[in-house]
Amino acid sequence: MRNVFSPRSLSVTNSIVWMFGSLFLCGLVSCSGTTSQARNLPLVVEEFNQALRWGNLNVALGCVDPAVAPEVGRHLRGVMSSVQVMDAEILSVEMDKTGKRALVLVQFSWTESGAIHVRQGVEIQVWDLGKAGWKVSRQLVPDSRDGRPSPFARHDP
Repeated sequence: MRNVFSPRSLSVTNSIVWMFGSLFLCGLVSCSGTTSQARNLPLVVEEFNQALRWGNLNVALGCVDPAVAPEVGRHLRGVMSSVQVMDAEILSVEMDKTGKRALVLVQFSWTESGAIHVRQGVEIQVWDLGKAGWKVSRQLVPDSRDGRPSPFARHDP
């Protein structure tokens, strides 16, 4: 029977761990820049929509473009006081050619205060990549989609 705790086995094990650790760190270093930021988009989109789903306004506003955050904050505060979001589902993500703007189609399920009927609606979220990473700048009512908009969506001015 082979002793896996022998000095030779531990040396080989340490070498393997060191090798994989080095490869992992090299991978992290090589992922810096716009490509890495593009990979972060799904995480930020999920964070924002789950914050809306659970009514966590502070987390949601951390994902909003600072230029529109005060206005969006007032709007979200009003919506969150009158609806209970049951679910948020990301239906699609489309990145533009520059990799610095994305359109995200999200479907929400919610009930209004005092109601028992679950409603569903969709919105298009416009995400822009800036120095601070991905931030949502608008939540729009889709033009080409039949049905109800999400309670968070607004018509583009």
